[in-house]
Amino acid sequence: MAGKQEQNHGGNELATLGGVFNSLNINVYSYTHQNPLKYMDPDGRKLEFAKGSTPQFRQQIAQMVQYLNKGHASAVLAELQKRPETVYLKEGATLQDFYYDPNSKTIVVHPRSGLQVSPGKVQTPALGFLHEAGHALGDVKGTAASTAPIPGDPYDTKEEKRVIETIEVPAAKKLHEPIRHAHHGPEMEEKEVKCSTCDK
Repeated sequence: MAGKQEQNHGGNELATLGGVFNSLNINVYSYTHQNPLKYMDPDGRKLEFAKGSTPQFRQQIAQMVQYLNKGHASAVLAELQKRPETVYLKEGATLQDFYYDPNSKTIVVHPRSGLQVSPGKVQTPALGFLHEAGHALGDVKGTAASTAPIPGDPYDTKEEKRVIETIEVPAAKKLHEPIRHAHHGPEMEEKEVKCSTCDK
């Protein structure tokens, strides 16, 4: 991905970070601002799309980032973007493909997969993306909790509880999205990034 670009973006904390957070880098027609040599970003401080990512997926991630940033819920993404490690973004093939793989440092996202947390209440794919970014950040910082299964626990693991309670729930409140109190829920296909079932 392209590197950092120093501009004043009117308080948009992610736009100056480059990578997937700068819409010029996501648009396939303006990749690296038409100058790939000037914006190579050799230090690897970025989120990077996996090989073969489509222009549509890149645009969908851009929409998610814009939605989270508009709701002031993107701090985890900003911190992850500043890390020295490279984390990859890959499009999931099915609605169930939404996870972080610590072995390949890859966040797998299905851009239309919302999570139903209660009847008629569905979280956006953007919030799911933030959730998985929380796992990625915990992994690269060494602050992730145990992933050992806890029988009978609604969160399944201490790591899921950590991310849900400390990252996802605060973001959901800022975005006026529904909140969950357990790890699992049925995946629902969402037509757009904007939350269609949120409390206003």
